[in-house]
Amino acid sequence: MSSGGGGGLVVTECSMTAAVVPSTVNPDAVAVLRDSQMDTTTGNPSTTINSLSTTGGGFVPAKLQLCSGASMIPHPEKAHRGGEDALFLHSNGLGVADGVGSWALQGIDAGLFARSLMLECRKALDAGMLEPGKVLARAHDNTKARGLRGSSTAVVIVLEDDVLHSANLGDSSYMVIRGDEIYHKEQELTHAFNTPYQLGHAGSRADRASDAVLRSVYVQPGDVIIAGSDGLFDNLYTSRILELVAEILPARIRETATTRAHTASPGRGADDKDDTVMEEAAMEKEQSGLSPEELSDIVQQLAERIAEEAHRDAASKTKRVPFGDAAGEHGYAWDGGKMDDITVCVSLVTGLSLCPTAKL
Repeated sequence: MSSGGGGGLVVTECSMTAAVVPSTVNPDAVAVLRDSQMDTTTGNPSTTINSLSTTGGGFVPAKLQLCSGASMIPHPEKAHRGGEDALFLHSNGLGVADGVGSWALQGIDAGLFARSLMLECRKALDAGMLEPGKVLARAHDNTKARGLRGSSTAVVIVLEDDVLHSANLGDSSYMVIRGDEIYHKEQELTHAFNTPYQLGHAGSRADRASDAVLRSVYVQPGDVIIAGSDGLFDNLYTSRILELVAEILPARIRETATTRAHTASPGRGADDKDDTVMEEAAMEKEQSGLSPEELSDIVQQLAERIAEEAHRDAASKTKRVPFGDAAGEHGYAWDGGKMDDITVCVSLVTGLSLCPTAKL
């Protein structure tokens, strides 16, 4: 994982995953959910292979999954404490939180609040809670119960079959890329320019998890999800993100994601499970020319490259960036980039059954 001299808490594992509509997920659709464990002392994630399947005999359809990678580069002045962003990657979801930096003026590290939100989101998914709005609400309640002070934006995404459900509160956001175009870009939620909605500590006058925008979007194998904090979207135009996706994760590689998206294999007993996994991995390698590990590495490279370019533009004194454009539209003069913590999560929607988390 890129950390630019320090890294925020990352809770991660392999992820094999409009009008505003309520986000609903049927938990009965998930029969197997095996998640990573994090060393709570070091903050380092342990990586596991995850699979989703249905119960019962007969045919077990291959599930869409998220093959994910992430990169985080803290603001240089905040690198010593890991910045104020946080993220999690889960077997069927991901999230990004951005602690509000102005709390530092009161001696409060909002990064701790953001990290707790993401840790609690992962724990909620572990417990089988799959509706992003409810996941975010529980995470907020548990974070407040810890007595942590501060506030944070948050976006939580969950994949159910071919539907991507999300809850977004603030100016962390995500987009879905299909082919060479933006298929969906989630709206930011702000009270005014540079004043995002945010979840806060108990007793604060911050916003509520119920204020989050809930969305459900159909996805298909080969779609690319880019999620990030405002440090990404303030400094890198979507057109440049599209160029980087086309360069590092071109269509011929994304086609790999469809290899097993619509296949089915006979149900087998527990004694044959390991053999089945090995057979599927070998088949994927033969059909696509890329092993799941190689595909995962490419996804990770894309996350790192996007974060590095956003950080480079943020440091520029002259570069035109999206934040400067928005500032001008609101009557403010702004030159160059906007230095900030930068967090990027990249997920490829795939039918591959074995896509381990990139080595962070």
